[in-house]
Amino acid sequence: MAMMMAEKIPLPILQLNHAMALLEDHSYAQVVKLTGISKSTLIRERKRRRQFGAPEK
Repeated sequence: MAMMMAEKIPLPILQLNHAMALLEDHSYAQVVKLTGISKSTLIRERKRRRQFGAPEK
């Protein structure tokens, strides 16, 4: 029940940056295995970055 009530915790920007860099040379399946980030999150982030640009460091 606690898991259902928990709010989503956003991933740190550095972790997403690393995953996006890995996607340049690896498949989604490989990046999911390496980072533990879900494929849907990776797709959503890639779409967001294409639309708005990468976040500033």
